[in-house]
Amino acid sequence: MGVTVLTVPRRENLAPPDLERVYIEHADFMWACLARLGVRDADIEDVLHEVFLAVHRRLSSFTGEVSLRGWLFAFCRRAAANYRRLARLHVEKTGAAPSDFDVASDVDGPERAASVNETLDALERILATMPDDKRIVFVMFEIELMSAEEIAAVLEIPVGTVYSRMHWARREFQRAARRLHLLTSEI
Repeated sequence: MGVTVLTVPRRENLAPPDLERVYIEHADFMWACLARLGVRDADIEDVLHEVFLAVHRRLSSFTGEVSLRGWLFAFCRRAAANYRRLARLHVEKTGAAPSDFDVASDVDGPERAASVNETLDALERILATMPDDKRIVFVMFEIELMSAEEIAAVLEIPVGTVYSRMHWARREFQRAARRLHLLTSEI
């Protein structure tokens, strides 16, 4: 009695994705990731360009061990961390703090646009207060809707660590949101 063995092609044998296709399918996702990870709206295009240069250099090494989206998020995470580090140095040297940005340009009515911008600004301020390790997991899980397993693979940490960071990130987010609500309701 013979046993039939099905062979599954190894992920390394798959052709790497085409850069143009990656750009078409994932540029909006990467733009949003950079914004949520602390890159100012005015600088996102430049940082995204840097990310795609890095992706272009490393695209042939993509093995499919993690999803392409997760792999791209890792590039965005590193670029945003570098950006924030350099932005802090810029503020220290020149005293020039980054300006606020308005996101709600496509919203019906000026009142609604102002409300959406206030909410997004509050979200950015809360995320900016979180430690990077928790912020990254929070953004990946709650905003980008990545699974804990995918986050663990991208960040190269145990799944239990993802859940632990997520637990603490949610607590910090809720605490900051409550504090912010109290501050804005008292004004």
